Amino acid sequence: MPDTSAIIEHMVTSPYPPSFQGSGWWYAAALFSLMLISMIGGGTVFTALRNLVRQRLFSIDWWLHLAFTLAGIGASVRCAADAAYMMAWGETSTETLEMLLALKNGVNSVIALPVIAWMTIYTLKISTLNKNKHRVLRFCSSAGILAAISAIIAFHKV
Repeated sequence: MPDTSAIIEHMVTSPYPPSFQGSGWWYAAALFSLMLISMIGGGTVFTALRNLVRQRLFSIDWWLHLAFTLAGIGASVRCAADAAYMMAWGETSTETLEMLLALKNGVNSVIALPVIAWMTIYTLKISTLNKNKHRVLRFCSSAGILAAISAIIAFHKV
């Protein structure tokens, strides 16, 4: 297994992440998309929060605005962390890049909470397809169990 610091040192000196195969166009398109999603998600959060406080508590509109707030938080925070990491690629010190990578990985772990809450609110409170709710809940439960098993297996490898 290669030394982590050697990998990080290579990351600091290369102009683009290896997945872009040296293409500045793909790198620019990905960074543009991440920044755009982050900014639109942030705007969505502020708009949805403003609308949320104007609604009657626990009304269908309140749940709708809460779901959009959580979706915006998920999109903006996740994409902002990736954008910061990509912008630092090849431009900063090894220690800073390691810190940004740790922050990005931490965000990846935590961002599941608002995203799962948003999906749950949509499925249970907003969706009007009552006959499909049980089917969706069974599917989501199965997916959650499979994700948990995958995480346990991955953690066991460490």
